[in-house]
Amino acid sequence: DIVYIDKGESDGIKVGDLITIIQGKHREERGVIQIINLRKSTATAIIRKSSNEITRGDEVRGFR
Repeated sequence: DIVYIDKGESDGIKVGDLITIIQGKHREERGVIQIINLRKSTATAIIRKSSNEITRGDEVRGFR
């Protein structure tokens, strides 16, 4: 599956980066996405791992 995020090149993201998706007040890890396309302030990613549905409003953490 594909997701779109409102972070991009200007945030330091690069194609190939793995990014953790977190959710909820307990800030639980929900999955990992990998950047496949990049623009200045947005990016497209493929879901590499998910323990639950990734939804609008989930946060991204860490670029690796």
